[in-house]
Amino acid sequence: VLLLLSSGPVRGQIAGPVPRALPVQKITLQHVGQAAASDPLIRANIRLKLGDPYSRKASDDDIHNLRNTGFFENVYVTEKQVAGGVEVTYTLVGKPVVTEILFQGNTGGRKFRESKLRKKIRSRTGETLNRPRIFSDTRAILKEYQKGGYHQARVEYEVRHDEALGQAAVVFQVDPGRKVKIDDVVFGNAVAFSQRELRKVFKTRRRWWMSWLTGSGKFETDQWDEDLEMLTQFYQDEGYIDFKIREIKFEYPKEGRMVINLDLYEGYRYQVGSVTFEGNTLF
Repeated sequence: VLLLLSSGPVRGQIAGPVPRALPVQKITLQHVGQAAASDPLIRANIRLKLGDPYSRKASDDDIHNLRNTGFFENVYVTEKQVAGGVEVTYTLVGKPVVTEILFQGNTGGRKFRESKLRKKIRSRTGETLNRPRIFSDTRAILKEYQKGGYHQARVEYEVRHDEALGQAAVVFQVDPGRKVKIDDVVFGNAVAFSQRELRKVFKTRRRWWMSWLTGSGKFETDQWDEDLEMLTQFYQDEGYIDFKIREIKFEYPKEGRMVINLDLYEGYRYQVGSVTFEGNTLF
């Protein structure tokens, strides 16, 4: 007789009855600071109901639904076992009111003073915190720095939220980096067109003696993205359907100067030999 002994569970073996989820006996709404929405609206966005078996997935879905209403900055769910089931508490932190807008690191001259930058952003004190708008404001500040020649500038933001008071301070953090001018834009491996022809496609231009008047020699992200699209369109309109920009390098040969190198793949030029129409007996 051969006996097989094992100290671990055997696959497929039923170890015992699966524990049943405890029913929800009570649902409590707890507001931090001023209530951001009415209780009926909140309960309408809660999946868990009294008597339902408690599920962590259901409460996670509730957090997602409540945050999607746009009224809350944070939502927390805690559960506590009570006689006969579970008490579920939803702690709701409403979106705060912006009471202060600050700028840090905004050096680089008078055009970047706090009073100037405030005119470029849409966020205002006294309004409810709006993160998409704040992100848009960081882009607006970045654009101003790039217009001023600060190609390497970075702008981030921090929200200092006092949940108890329902207030927040928004801090825009600026790192200007070095101020640079574009010395040259080089189109590597360009054979079909001259450097001069390709530079005319771009609005991002290298610095020259009239730059003080034309504003050339500065790098702006939005304009650069548009230029790259225009270059691709230019080549494709000329029949180079396979054209692509393989690599872009920003080089700094000396302090305050930048050279942009684009590695191009032109591909073959496709041409239409002839166009004929058949079966057009009516015309």
